[in-house]
Amino acid sequence: GKTSLCVNLAAGLAREGKRVLLVDLDPTAHATAWLLGMDQVGAPGAAEALREERLRDELLSPVPGYDRLALLPASRSLPTMENELREDGGHAILRNILEATDGFDFVVVDTPPALGAFTSGALFAADAIVAPVPAAFLPLAGLRLLEESLAKLKRRVALRAELLGVVMFGADPREAVTAQMREALQRDVGD
Repeated sequence: GKTSLCVNLAAGLAREGKRVLLVDLDPTAHATAWLLGMDQVGAPGAAEALREERLRDELLSPVPGYDRLALLPASRSLPTMENELREDGGHAILRNILEATDGFDFVVVDTPPALGAFTSGALFAADAIVAPVPAAFLPLAGLRLLEESLAKLKRRVALRAELLGVVMFGADPREAVTAQMREALQRDVGD
């Protein structure tokens, strides 16, 4: 859900003529594998940008079939970078890198599912958040946890991100739970 949302949002914006940078911060590298193929997983990318505290053009990969979409791929050393970032004020490092992405209309960040250093850093760097929510009731608790985490981060640091909306995935319109989830999301989050 999360990676699918990021990849499809980035591709859709690029198709609409926007210059988009997709940043793969998830150590599973699913967005990188999806867009560039398995043989590109592990190439220099996000970990090197974080380690150097700057984004070099050589780290960006063009995405085949999308001339307005670039990818900062997940790299092999990304898992060890999360520990380093946690110790070195990584949220500010990531924000500085992403704010220096001149030439892009949008930056979409695929993060790990847990609220670790990468996800906190992405939230700190973001202007808006779109959250994927599976069509089931238990994940509503996760959405509430995200909202609570955002409120807590806003109190602690200069977080400017707002929850722009949610995208329900895995929905089957024939199932009653889909209609119930849609109603619950509209009640809790709005349209």
